[in-house]
Amino acid sequence: MSMPPFSPARAGLALVIVAFSTNPSMAQQRLELGASLAAVEAYDDNLFFSSDAPERDEIWRLSPRLSLSRRSTRLTLRARYGLDAERYRRHPSLDTPLAGQDASLEMTWTPSRRVVASTTASYAQSQSPGMLNVLTGLQLGRRRARRLFARQWLSWQIGERTSGTLEPTFTQEEVAGLPRTDTEGVVVGLERRLGASDRARVSYTGRRFGFEGSAVFAHVVALGWSREITPLAHFEVEAGPRFSDRAVGAEVSARLRHHFARGEAVLAYVHTQTTVLGEAGPVITKGVTAAFRRQLSEALTVAAGPTFARVQGRDSEFEVFRVNVDVDWRLTRRLSLSASHQFNFQSGMPGLTTRNAEIAHNAFVLRAVATSSGH
Repeated sequence: MSMPPFSPARAGLALVIVAFSTNPSMAQQRLELGASLAAVEAYDDNLFFSSDAPERDEIWRLSPRLSLSRRSTRLTLRARYGLDAERYRRHPSLDTPLAGQDASLEMTWTPSRRVVASTTASYAQSQSPGMLNVLTGLQLGRRRARRLFARQWLSWQIGERTSGTLEPTFTQEEVAGLPRTDTEGVVVGLERRLGASDRARVSYTGRRFGFEGSAVFAHVVALGWSREITPLAHFEVEAGPRFSDRAVGAEVSARLRHHFARGEAVLAYVHTQTTVLGEAGPVITKGVTAAFRRQLSEALTVAAGPTFARVQGRDSEFEVFRVNVDVDWRLTRRLSLSASHQFNFQSGMPGLTTRNAEIAHNAFVLRAVATSSGH
């Protein structure tokens, strides 16, 4: 009898179950149960992400969430689940009690002061695949999409100034009517503290992209450096060559973060090979993100920022520009209100014959969230 193929998601789940059942200290801990309920009213001016005939609608959404956790000195377990039920004013055929759902299982284990291990498995499903394209925000219209993700992480302290990390990952992405992509990867890193303000890092990343019966392999060797410029400002950069499919490219990521009184500002750049829902195989993504957050009072917070991304596939190229504005108002410890606006302008869409179509999209959202004390 042949054995089933190895799956990081199954391995992570098995590790959580074994740790939970064999750790005596966990049995003596009390379960922590959290819950939240969000009531949302949204206005969408281009419901189907059309370039020539946009249709608008008002949407009511109900989103319950549950979490269950257990903690001890060395082991933490947490499980979460949530779903979204939606009702449309102008398009009642889209009404559904299961517009989206997400679930995750997390474990962190600290067997000693020098070793930390964690595993995460998550699942997300949505009628709007663009919500799952977190890095790029690339929209695909209204299609059922799902993502399965698993990650293991091991860190060990080699000396007073040096630490090592091992991080295998697995991602499976699928959109109805479009090809599925499986991505397996592993990152091995070594970091050394150079002084009070500087750290240096060297890493190797191996990836395998599987799609339509084919596979593309990529190997990246990168050098990184981070510096605490001031007690309030942090800068980090990592770059190196990428060898993939008989071609040589570059992998670059950089981030500048500045904290100030009651807020922070972030500027980030990324140039990487990754996947997006709706495109078969790997794509090259280049993107710039700026974010600003300010707490105006103990109860009121505002956040805003633009994002620009360019996605290049085998025979396609897309550009995405987004601007987000969010206002959060905490009424009580368990009740909050928020208002947000997202503007999205996109050139091209996966699955369309006319790939250079320009699509503009605005979404306004009002949200009320009630949480339990344990959430």
